Amino acid sequence: MRFPAGFNIALSIELAELIHHAYQQFESFQNERPWKLPAKYSLLTEFSYLWTPGRRIEKGIRNFDVTLRRLSRSTSEKNTKIPIGFVARRKDRVFLVLRGTQTVKEWIRNFSIGLSAFRIPNFGKVHDGFLQTYSAIRGEILESLARADSKAGIYITGHSLGAALTTFALPDIEVSLKRKVSALYTYGSPRVGDNEFVQAFNGAFGRISFRVANTSDIITSIPLPAPIAGIVGGYFSHVDTPVDLTVQKNDLEENHDIRTYISALRDIETQKGFFEKLLRKSI
Repeated sequence: MRFPAGFNIALSIELAELIHHAYQQFESFQNERPWKLPAKYSLLTEFSYLWTPGRRIEKGIRNFDVTLRRLSRSTSEKNTKIPIGFVARRKDRVFLVLRGTQTVKEWIRNFSIGLSAFRIPNFGKVHDGFLQTYSAIRGEILESLARADSKAGIYITGHSLGAALTTFALPDIEVSLKRKVSALYTYGSPRVGDNEFVQAFNGAFGRISFRVANTSDIITSIPLPAPIAGIVGGYFSHVDTPVDLTVQKNDLEENHDIRTYISALRDIETQKGFFEKLLRKSI
């Protein structure tokens, strides 16, 4: 398999594994268990958004949300911070990591598929629901990275919803913090913006951005590139740089699962290493 220039298979695996840890972060929250990263990482910040069950709409969503029913009754009527990712450090690298959709509230925002102006001038319009979720954690992201060592490289990664959010984060970090990002790797990303956003993004970040997509993953096909019935949605495009792989698990959820991406990338790395060894022997 040939990769685009600049794509690092080992780094792509490490970042995908960090996303898996973000899902474990949420599962630990659900089950009221402690959570921590492997010892080689230092956890700098955990990101969360506030759930306020005192509001009628929020309370109604929460009562309907089976993913949060494991929370004890003692916390069910209290304001709760829902974890969605973290910033961690390993040696001279800082990692911004965001997971995909896990709660009904996040799904509701995902289905808000209108287009709204992105916060940076001349960057067109983006998916309104994704922008709402990003806005809820944007302050924490910028504050955390502003505190990080200015000499450390910044690596951004996300899966599914998290892929959309980190795509927004890349230009925002560079413009708002005046800090260069080393790379963005996303997995199972939906389309996130209109053609003007995509053109601006690709022109500025196409060489450091890699959108890993399983061709059997239906999430990478939405939102549709044109409005439904000419009314619902907008004209959406994908950002560059695509890195396609194909894994068919005969299950929509498994095709999209971050663990499927990790397994596929590990297999590719193993095959790549095998053929490199063979090539060295033949020279």
